[in-house]
Amino acid sequence: MVKRQRIFLLVSTVILCITAIGQATYAATVPAEVIDAANGGLPKFLDLIQADDVRHYGFDNPAELSRVVLGNPFLIYTLWPDDILAFAEGRAVDLPIRPTSMWQFPVLCDGEVRTLLTVDLMDGRWEAVKIGGLAPGPEMAGLAERWQESGGYDLKYVHVFQTGSQFIAVTREKTTRFVPIEWTARALGLLHEEEEFRYRRMNPSEIIPVLAPHVRANVELIEE
Repeated sequence: MVKRQRIFLLVSTVILCITAIGQATYAATVPAEVIDAANGGLPKFLDLIQADDVRHYGFDNPAELSRVVLGNPFLIYTLWPDDILAFAEGRAVDLPIRPTSMWQFPVLCDGEVRTLLTVDLMDGRWEAVKIGGLAPGPEMAGLAERWQESGGYDLKYVHVFQTGSQFIAVTREKTTRFVPIEWTARALGLLHEEEEFRYRRMNPSEIIPVLAPHVRANVELIEE
């Protein structure tokens, strides 16, 4: 059996910088400590990637790891279960989008989003806690081009943790619509199996009735 070879990267060989994706800024203010944590954590995570695992992280070959840059980060927002259920039951007229403590940095190589680096507040300190996954990095980049900040649009990434559902909340003139990413749209039955996916801004009244039964079941399971 051939022994698995580790990839060892000197920090000096990794291009560490924050570069904008598209024309929009996903988050108005990124704490300097968050950026420092991302810059410090990225080479450590890259050093742990096995040579035969690079494709799992979105790279074609180990050499690409020496050309990575960090893209424009976005804060992860969520919808609280109580808010979802209150809206579904007609007990609330709005649906607050609440910030979490987690930030995600697209990890780019040759101008393409390959994976994501997650930074979170751990025991009072910002730390890079995970590398992996792809959605919604490309979605944020593509939709930021379509609905630009200069046109009055504000984009937020919304992760409903109880269902794993992922949306881009698009707000303009105090009106918010939710754009499900493809796997979420298919998982929730928002489009037919053979139906071609396209990004569509949906009213909360279209999304919440679909989410609510799954959220309710999750809450009841935890309470048992």
